[in-house]
Amino acid sequence: MSNSELILDKPLTADQLVNQSSGCTEWYTPSWLTSLCSELMGGIDLDPASCEVANKTVGATRYYTKADDGLSRDWFGNVFMNHPFGKPEQACVRSKTDRSRFLCNKKRCKERGYHTEHYVPGNSDWINRFIEQYEADKFRRGVALTFASTSEDWFKPLYQFPRCWLYKRVHFLDANGNEVKGATKGCVLTFAGMEFGKIERIFSKYGKVDRG
Repeated sequence: MSNSELILDKPLTADQLVNQSSGCTEWYTPSWLTSLCSELMGGIDLDPASCEVANKTVGATRYYTKADDGLSRDWFGNVFMNHPFGKPEQACVRSKTDRSRFLCNKKRCKERGYHTEHYVPGNSDWINRFIEQYEADKFRRGVALTFASTSEDWFKPLYQFPRCWLYKRVHFLDANGNEVKGATKGCVLTFAGMEFGKIERIFSKYGKVDRG
């Protein structure tokens, strides 16, 4: 298949690799985990990176969709974030003479079968926004769910916060609410604005809790 034949905005399938640095970006959080986070914070006011399907298990009072662009909005209250997994990606370049063609040789596009016309935010964008909004007192409490990608630069800013290294790998949900097994890494929950003793009481049976 040539680059010009790749389909724009073709949906990804649920059997693609679940990996926070891979091409597949949207996986939804199982209810057992969101229930614990809700218990810890006293409810979830906002999920800044969500959709109607994802919110069935999160139960946030309000959520920002892709169209809402949660990175450009202020966050508030108690925040739960399971952001779209993936590396930042620049828009693919179109031909100036034939706008139906892309002048793109990215391996990523060939593997997934489509090009992108817009910048795609990645892990670093979401993690930086989480920290910026918390430090600016935009929200009171927050939980960020990520893979335990300790060698990645985007993960390093999270070391300053308390966290729980989950003992078992999380089976995320696809758009139909089905568990998708195949995560290549364990997960970690990072906590902002919460008392360490309460974090430890609720999560110590599920993972190793440390102060950061």
